[in-house]
Amino acid sequence: MLTQQNIKNNQPNLYVLPCPIDSNKVIQSANEPTFKVNILPAQNPVEKKELAKEHSAEPIKSTDDLKRIVSYFLDNGKYRNAMLFITGICTGLRVSDLRELRFNDFINDDCTFKNELIVFEHKTRNTRKQAKNRRIYINQNVKHIIAIYLEHYQRSLDDYLFISESNNGSYKPLTPRAIDDILKDVTKKLNINIRVSTHTLRKTFAYHTIM
Repeated sequence: MLTQQNIKNNQPNLYVLPCPIDSNKVIQSANEPTFKVNILPAQNPVEKKELAKEHSAEPIKSTDDLKRIVSYFLDNGKYRNAMLFITGICTGLRVSDLRELRFNDFINDDCTFKNELIVFEHKTRNTRKQAKNRRIYINQNVKHIIAIYLEHYQRSLDDYLFISESNNGSYKPLTPRAIDDILKDVTKKLNINIRVSTHTLRKTFAYHTIM
């Protein structure tokens, strides 16, 4: 068993990035093969994906700042934004791929977590001589934040992870602009003085991977 409080004690590298979730509620470890999340079977048709532009940005270098951002989202009940942030910095995906992730990219039909995320990236799919998927290990922080999100919201396997709250129940994913606004807003409120855009998530992943 793993308490949400104990997630703070993970090793300080990106793949087990500390995730300070301040709650007394105990959840079963999402890393256990038999762990299952509360999610409905797939219901919605797959929509066509669109590309998103990337902008100049800086990584968030301070681990303390990463913790502060996660804590801010969770303390204010912004579970979707916490899931977006953790998934972004732990996978290094471009926003065009990140925003279109669905729960079934992470969760099996029997509601257990997968061990790896398989993505056919937008930007490189037409530039490689041979089509190739990118395989990304799904670390424990990503599993935990998805499980915590699903404790608060009822979703289906084929729903997008990051559903827009302004589409009148249409279950469409966040736009790149909306993601950009979320990141700019939280870094401004926490006085994290860097150039921020959607690409900050990917650059943060790269920075902590090589450090």
